[in-house]
Amino acid sequence: MKKPKLAIVLLMLLAGCSGTADGPGPAAPNAARPISISSSLADGSTLTGPVSWSVEAGDSVVDQVDFLIDHKVRWTEMHAPYVFNDDGGVLAPWLLSPGKHVFTARATAAGSSAETTATVEIGTAPTLPAGLTGTFVRTVAQKDIDRTANNPGRDPQTLPVGIWTAHVDKGLLSIDDPVGSGAAEAFSATGGQLTMWGNANWLLPKDRQGAFCDHEPPGTFHWSRTGDRLIITGGGNCADRDALFVGIWQKQP
Repeated sequence: MKKPKLAIVLLMLLAGCSGTADGPGPAAPNAARPISISSSLADGSTLTGPVSWSVEAGDSVVDQVDFLIDHKVRWTEMHAPYVFNDDGGVLAPWLLSPGKHVFTARATAAGSSAETTATVEIGTAPTLPAGLTGTFVRTVAQKDIDRTANNPGRDPQTLPVGIWTAHVDKGLLSIDDPVGSGAAEAFSATGGQLTMWGNANWLLPKDRQGAFCDHEPPGTFHWSRTGDRLIITGGGNCADRDALFVGIWQKQP
């Protein structure tokens, strides 16, 4: 007696699913590869000076690493090396309020994720010299760009000439340029010395992120104040930053 065609089909399907000698069953979906990461910030540590916050992924294949401060994403890196605030950038702790903060690094890949968290104490920020705080303006001329032409890091597209404005407060130089854009630099100062630690991109919208030099290094300057004039000298290791900052800035009311 012949079996109905439907019954034959069902038997064939059952045989295929069983993985018998007639043929293997369907392959199981690939399991997601586990991710393992480590952070350069140690749990329970105290930060008083600028540090590099980086993440190591070892042999793990990672699509991106998110850097969170107090549960809010502050920076995202898509490619190794995974460094907060861009390659060569630093975390300037005085830009956060004193006290305990939670720093989390979270790596993700297709189907997998991993994170590591450290609770870190931020020390009290040093008091800035009174002469350095406020709003200052300075006109950058072509002679400033020519003067720094041989300094390291000169990009083919140099600073726009014109009036620049610097808002100085709590260890941050927020800068407005003549074409309606800007940037920000973390800095520290003691006595007559001024140290610029590089961009603070993690505090800025994307249209203001960037650096004066590629992998902008820290720069040492000197400052003095005469009446409403702020005089900055020194620098030498980042051409466009030197062209901008070295000179006379006029204090605004």
